[in-house]
Amino acid sequence: MSECRCDDITACQGQISRLEEALEELAESSKRLDTIEEDLVSLADKSVAAYEVENEEKLKKTVKKSDDDLRAVKSGIVMKINGKIEEIKTEIETMQTEDTAFHEEEALAMEEGNASGE
Repeated sequence: MSECRCDDITACQGQISRLEEALEELAESSKRLDTIEEDLVSLADKSVAAYEVENEEKLKKTVKKSDDDLRAVKSGIVMKINGKIEEIKTEIETMQTEDTAFHEEEALAMEEGNASGE
């Protein structure tokens, strides 16, 4: 006979919830990155008087590269989290199949026990 997987399924669903919360936090971090990028571009624009044009462009490129790097890292993390969520969902499907079989076997055994005890 297989075993009850209800607790395992619940634990996996909890993991999915935590991963989805992490995705929400990452989405919020995108808004913060936008604000930081805007602030840095504004700072670079205000620095025109202090920098030669060549240095200003270099600063803007540095800001852009930093922003692109952060977004790439974030994107990679989002992809990994989404992949993990899909893995867990697949595990849940397997466990639900096992759990259904267990509970059907359990119900059948109880019926047989009741029938033989009558």
